[in-house]
Amino acid sequence: MRRYRYLALAAFAAFMFVCCTDDSIGIFAGLAQESPTDDKASKFFTDASPKFIAQAGTSYYAATNALYRRPEGETSSSAWSKMDLPVSGIVTAGVVDGATLYVAFCDSGGNGLGVWSYTAGTWTHVDIGGDIDDKQVVSLAVANGTLFASTIVSDVYYLNVGVFTATGVTAAGGPMTGAAYDGTFYWIAAGQKLYTGAENSLVESTEIGQPAGAKLGGIASDGTIVFVSSDDGYVYSRAVGPVWTKSASLESGIGAIALTDSDDLLLVAHPETGYHELDVSAWVAGKSPNDPLTTTDSVNYQTTLFEKYITGFASFVEVGGTTRIFALAGGDGLWSNSFDGSSWSTWIRE
Repeated sequence: MRRYRYLALAAFAAFMFVCCTDDSIGIFAGLAQESPTDDKASKFFTDASPKFIAQAGTSYYAATNALYRRPEGETSSSAWSKMDLPVSGIVTAGVVDGATLYVAFCDSGGNGLGVWSYTAGTWTHVDIGGDIDDKQVVSLAVANGTLFASTIVSDVYYLNVGVFTATGVTAAGGPMTGAAYDGTFYWIAAGQKLYTGAENSLVESTEIGQPAGAKLGGIASDGTIVFVSSDDGYVYSRAVGPVWTKSASLESGIGAIALTDSDDLLLVAHPETGYHELDVSAWVAGKSPNDPLTTTDSVNYQTTLFEKYITGFASFVEVGGTTRIFALAGGDGLWSNSFDGSSWSTWIRE
């Protein structure tokens, strides 16, 4: 089991595309409704649409239009603090590779302000003057230690010794919704297409049984098996190529997916009903979603993520061994849940 799995943040591409003026008071002030799960809610994320959540070292980083940080062991409403940015702009995407945080920025007119790295308190402009430096980057993803960046016109690049270099994916017809590595090849999900191969020569996949004709919501891998969610209502898996199998039908419109670090659960987001779970410890075609949910109880689910527009998931392992998963809810903030090795703690607002 790997210590860290970064998960495809998929359905919220529409949020990432739009650069707008940061208004911390107007966006975050006030609670839509009071409930016990809101008691610890940070004003930074209440009623917000988070764009990403990432972990570097013992800190978590999350963004709306601005960027915020909290220590991994603190969950009070005052734990999150707003960070100083290297440019006067708006965050469009972010991801962590090892100990380095990468963040893309644009100005209020949608012009790209570059991708910047943040390590040990220092910001560094990545590939100044390079091919994507003035382009709006709408998606960042990491697979097998390789950073991928997708522009607003759906061209995908990878970071090659400090230089963003073409992957072969151009005008994909939709943003990159994630990247994965199966131990041999990279996989990129973008629009309705899957691309695979070496990082510098990705080509469109045409394997038997793969998702086709519907928007791809997200992609994830355990290092061998690749999982892809599709707007047609199925999760597809590839254990031994070139043949894909698919789950039992969930519901049309499913989006982002997440592999948890604790017990091989695959979380599958839906923009209207919350999320499903699939047990992938022994994945077989036609596997049905768990019922009831493993990650929470019915009361907590009904009062937290049920009918929320979940746009992404992420799973991390903290220093003490606790697995913490996050759900990014469009217009409803950032939520977290933890697993101590024996049970889940239920969802709370960040």
